[in-house]
Amino acid sequence: MMADSRLPDPTVRRDRPWWLWPHLLSWDAVAVGVVWQLALAKAFALPWHVGYAIALGATLAGIYMGDRRLDVRSGRPIPATDRHAFHAEFRIFTAIFPVIFLLIGLFAAVWTLPPSVLATGAILGVLMLAYAWSVHGSSATAGEVSGSGATRRWRLPRVPKEWLVGGLFTLGVAMPLLAADLTLMPLRLVMMLPTLVAFFALVIVNCRLISSWETDRTVEFEELRNWGCLVLALPMVPMIVSGFLPFTKEAMAIRGTGIPDDLRSFSDFFRILQLAPVVFMPFILSMNLAMLGLFLLDSVRGRCSPRLLRVLADVVLLTPIIGC
Repeated sequence: MMADSRLPDPTVRRDRPWWLWPHLLSWDAVAVGVVWQLALAKAFALPWHVGYAIALGATLAGIYMGDRRLDVRSGRPIPATDRHAFHAEFRIFTAIFPVIFLLIGLFAAVWTLPPSVLATGAILGVLMLAYAWSVHGSSATAGEVSGSGATRRWRLPRVPKEWLVGGLFTLGVAMPLLAADLTLMPLRLVMMLPTLVAFFALVIVNCRLISSWETDRTVEFEELRNWGCLVLALPMVPMIVSGFLPFTKEAMAIRGTGIPDDLRSFSDFFRILQLAPVVFMPFILSMNLAMLGLFLLDSVRGRCSPRLLRVLADVVLLTPIIGC
């Protein structure tokens, strides 16, 4: 059989150490999404159960595998990365399993999640379709319209792929927690917004560094510094606000019995804010360690292979395990 000339270096495809397989199968993205969702739920006293993890994990696996499979579809050059080489070599497997994972995520969501969460899931599904079109379909011939004897193309506004990935990943992790009770959604959004923006910035830094390692390009220090400041500073907002609140007997009671299972009012949130060093410190530590890990990996980029850096880039995002 004639070899596919569009495939990357064959040595990349055959040399697959054991530690590379979670990345090839998109399990790294699944692990990162689930641990951060659990960390958010714990830090902000939001309801969470295993159905959230199953639905999110299966959906992330399906989306990531499907995205990479579309990257290597016929007629397109294949990026010279391990994950794209794997999806190009096993075309049938990587075409079927994204569908299976997405169906598992759908069934898990329907059977375990409340209707309000399902509604937000449908919105996220529409956003994911828009993302797929903007990344994979906007340059296709389906986007061509003819006029004045010439052929011209229309495209969605160009947005950096890292921004799209960061935004959708953040929404996928947070929306089920926010939408579990629509009457409380504004309260939850207010109290979580700084942290969600910081998480969005963390995902962007992760994506930007991975892209730079794989293409042997450097990311400007100013860009990393700006995103890093967001990651390090915004989660501190609850801590700063707590410094202006009086410490009450209700807060003392929470300290002794644990934070409530759910926030029913702003007063509940304020009482938890009074315990910010106790409640938020593990989450803040996880965020800071993840950013520090990414910076350290970038500092040793000349001493490690891009594939090892790519795997470790998601490993350092598993820091919430420390506080769970």
